[in-house]
Amino acid sequence: MEDKTQLRYPGIFAAVGGIVALLGIYAGWYVAKTPSGNTTLKGTVFTAGNLALWASVATFAFGAAYVIFGDAKIRKAMGGLVTICAMVLLVACIWGFLRANFAVQTAIVNGEVPNAAVYSASRALGLFVSLAGSIFALVGGAATLRPSDNIMGEPETFHDQGPEGRLV
Repeated sequence: MEDKTQLRYPGIFAAVGGIVALLGIYAGWYVAKTPSGNTTLKGTVFTAGNLALWASVATFAFGAAYVIFGDAKIRKAMGGLVTICAMVLLVACIWGFLRANFAVQTAIVNGEVPNAAVYSASRALGLFVSLAGSIFALVGGAATLRPSDNIMGEPETFHDQGPEGRLV
């Protein structure tokens, strides 16, 4: 009989990666430097940030579901979903990283940056935090796809033992 109280670490890794990425989105992905000062912009000023927001929430939810549910078939489905969401999260973070100047321009057009006649765009720490969280979630998601026999089972041996217990 399987022990229901065991922790499933790959699901925990994926869920924590999703939360870390979510925190990075709201910490700020971009900095608009203007003559009046610096303005830190959330990741949601650009489409990539919105995609990352939903992917991070889904990664957390599916990672938590992987930990909570005991049925092997449900865990397998949750492992696949958390991996897909973590891949989407990583792609969204890379997209946001590559389009920093466009994201700041979008924020200026929307009026989120005051006095922006002259500006320069840069990436904020939150973008790197989200990128690290997405990588962490992807590693956890990939680990959920491994068969549980390789994680919890007996180590494989290459030698058979004879009837006396000696190696043959």
